[in-house]
Amino acid sequence: MRSKMMNYVSKYNSLPKVYKSFRYMRNKSYITSQLFENDLIYICLPINSNVSRLIMSPVFWYKHSKVPLLSIFLNSPEYLNKEILFNEIYLINFILTLNIQFTTTNLGLCYGDLSLLLAAGNINDRYMLKNSKCILHNIHNKHTIYEMYHTFFKKYWKEYIINHHKIMLYYQQFTSLGYNNINNITARKLYFKAIECKQYGIIDKII
Repeated sequence: MRSKMMNYVSKYNSLPKVYKSFRYMRNKSYITSQLFENDLIYICLPINSNVSRLIMSPVFWYKHSKVPLLSIFLNSPEYLNKEILFNEIYLINFILTLNIQFTTTNLGLCYGDLSLLLAAGNINDRYMLKNSKCILHNIHNKHTIYEMYHTFFKKYWKEYIINHHKIMLYYQQFTSLGYNNINNITARKLYFKAIECKQYGIIDKII
């Protein structure tokens, strides 16, 4: 087992300097994402919790803090080789719109994955939910429908983030878990911890 791991590490280190490749397997489907030095992230479908963890990974946020504008290429029928530019102001909209678009084709992020992504920020309106604007428009000529969902999700996730952080504060009080380790918390664990927090009066309701 150790030899296999060392072999993998050796292959990883021998990759060209221009990029590093992250490969995951979930439900027997492979996902390959490449983080380029020219601040490009290439995501192949399907998008699921593994991709969400990549987006909220320390590497991504380090690059994001150093570069005001990142590029994402989505390899999908709707956005084949189309480039999406965003900064922190529009990050929330990018994620929400991904959820709306790909959920309709059964390829989307689940609510738990989105909660982990959004909870990576601070609750002090870091993603500027109040002033946000949808960056993807006229998807299959259903712009009105997506705007309606977008407005709903802004309010929904605003409340979710606040409750999520209350739960994480509860975690920190009784464990060594910090916000830097939030990617190790699954949506299932969060849900059951929410029940426990509700019993102790930490949060009023479970969303």
